[in-house]
Amino acid sequence: KVELAKKLPRKRFSLEGNTNLDALISGKDAADQPIHIFIEAKFLSDISPDVSYVPVRNQIARNIDCAIELMMGNGKGREGLKDFWFVLLTPAMFRTQKFGGNTGSPLRDLGPDRSRFYCYKMDEYLDPAGLIADLPHWKGRLKPEDWRLISSHIRWLTFEEIVDAVEPSRFTPEEWKGYTAFFEDRGMHVRQR
Repeated sequence: KVELAKKLPRKRFSLEGNTNLDALISGKDAADQPIHIFIEAKFLSDISPDVSYVPVRNQIARNIDCAIELMMGNGKGREGLKDFWFVLLTPAMFRTQKFGGNTGSPLRDLGPDRSRFYCYKMDEYLDPAGLIADLPHWKGRLKPEDWRLISSHIRWLTFEEIVDAVEPSRFTPEEWKGYTAFFEDRGMHVRQR
């Protein structure tokens, strides 16, 4: 977990000003420009539908709110938003069609992509109007093109995609058996070796 409060300036604009993020990856893109990827990971749990200080908000909105403030800080202003990405990391079976759908789960017919609150919020945030509705305190500070940029920088990654990117030969036969059993027991897709 990464606590963003330590990186935020004292005078905050976000409603909460602090969040615990599962991961923050900072680096450079292919054009040698700075990039910051804010990652919220959920395995079988859902996002929190409320938060400590503003109980009508959800965890994704809170993370994006704090990320906006961080990215606009240190004199960067709205220009800092181009370096921002938000990624939700979950099992593939929960990913909605708008993000590429779920793959191969035997639970697919049960509609796992409609079973979590984050399924609805992620789809909603692909439209800037969804973000504006959940982050109204940024109205007037952000322009329509900022909202479009933020919405276009929201992605969904799956645990299976991460493991599938690892060369199978890196696993011993016992590790592979344990990995596949773990995922199959939970009705999740497993790449065949």
